[in-house]
Amino acid sequence: MRSQYVTETKLVPTTTYQRQTQTRMKSVTKQVARVETRSQEYTVNVPQTQTRTETYDVQVAVPYTEEETYTVQVPVTTEVEQSYQVSVPYTDQVEQTYTVQVPYTETQTQSYTVNVPYTEQVEQTYTVQVPVQQTREETYQVTVPYTEEVEQSYTVQVPVTTTQTQTYQVCVPYTETVTQTYSVQVPYTETQTQTYTVSVPYTEQVEQSYNVTVPYTEQVAQTYTVQVPYTEQVAQNYTVRVPVQQTRTAYRTVSKCVPVTTMKT
Repeated sequence: MRSQYVTETKLVPTTTYQRQTQTRMKSVTKQVARVETRSQEYTVNVPQTQTRTETYDVQVAVPYTEEETYTVQVPVTTEVEQSYQVSVPYTDQVEQTYTVQVPYTETQTQSYTVNVPYTEQVEQTYTVQVPVQQTREETYQVTVPYTEEVEQSYTVQVPVTTTQTQTYQVCVPYTETVTQTYSVQVPYTETQTQTYTVSVPYTEQVEQSYNVTVPYTEQVAQTYTVQVPYTEQVAQNYTVRVPVQQTRTAYRTVSKCVPVTTMKT
């Protein structure tokens, strides 16, 4: 036994689709406007302008100027010199030389000027607790006020902190007030009344009558006939045959032979 291929042809039903176009007529009703012209009469009132003259009496204020004389008092200021005495405190500066014991802990160069006002010297003794950090005492004279630069070198043993009570005398500046009399020129203001005449503008309201012509407008109704075109919309029905295209799909069965290969043993 062996296999062999043979070819057979038989009819197999298949379905295919074909497009067709059909045209039919359809009746359509449409409204079309028809224009008709009619004449219509009606009455219109038209305003008419008339002018007439009326006379009025009007009172109008007319300004005029009248001069009136009156008296005004005006203040006048004058300056009068007046002398009187005033007591002014007076301070006199006196240069005084005294001796001061000054503690030092460092070396420095210092320049300064001191003005000490003096009118009297009062010596006052009091005790001051001064901490001293030195091992020797140095006394020198200072003239106050002075503007001289003095450079001084000395030896200090540092540091020994001890508390000592040292009593010395210090001259304290004392200021005394002395009354001194002198003259001062003081400005003096005096008020005087002075009378003089001033012309003042005077305004008076006066009524004056005169005639004015006023335009007058009156509305008068007048009737007349006007021909007005009149348009009216009227609907009218009629039938029109319009071709309408419709597309439909139809199916039909077509039989044709298709070669089919099968294998038999």
